[in-house]
Amino acid sequence: MLKGGLGMRMLAKGASGFLGIGLAISVFVAGCAPTQTSPAPDVQRAQQLQYDGPIQNVAVLNVTDEYRTPREFSEIFGGLIEQGFFKNTYLRSRFNLIERNRLSAVTREQGLALSGLVNPEEQVKLGKLLGAQYILLASLSSLRSQDAGGLSLPGIGGVRGRSVWVTVNLSLVDVESGKVVAKVLKEKNKLVPSAVGLSGAYVGLGVSENVLRDTLKEVVDEALDELVAQIR
Repeated sequence: MLKGGLGMRMLAKGASGFLGIGLAISVFVAGCAPTQTSPAPDVQRAQQLQYDGPIQNVAVLNVTDEYRTPREFSEIFGGLIEQGFFKNTYLRSRFNLIERNRLSAVTREQGLALSGLVNPEEQVKLGKLLGAQYILLASLSSLRSQDAGGLSLPGIGGVRGRSVWVTVNLSLVDVESGKVVAKVLKEKNKLVPSAVGLSGAYVGLGVSENVLRDTLKEVVDEALDELVAQIR
């Protein structure tokens, strides 16, 4: 049994050790975050814009190639595009987003596969069937990661990180003319903590679901801001 002074000193030492580990992990996570840069002036203005013209219907088609990108990632991406539309002040005030259930029903009736809608004529046909003035073609064209090597942290030792690359393509098509009126290619490379061997890590990517979702969300939101900057 520990006596008063000695016991308190050992407890204090143990507590400081845990605090040191926690601080080191926090430093690592903060160091993994990309350097924050201010958006371009056009994008900054786009984030604050309101639209007061006639509301138009838009159908969002997730045309991610599921042979190259697993379905679960494609579904996360599609959901983030819709969330981004509702969060973006300009897009929310200008467009009425056609519901996914209605979109799925029409594509089934017409025997169309969204991942195969590369033919502009089919895109325009679907848009007219939906009563949409615009179609937004959204694609998660690249999602990959690689080992970024070990990082040495005081009191812990080596901690591994991973570099995650995400590429998103957006094309806004005028249904009436069939012309692309705005086009965005957004890429992001982010250093994140490795989750290899941990529950919740995606096989082949080695990062947690939360980290992956947050990274995708950043890219989607930035891509939508750039889209607004082109069509405002």
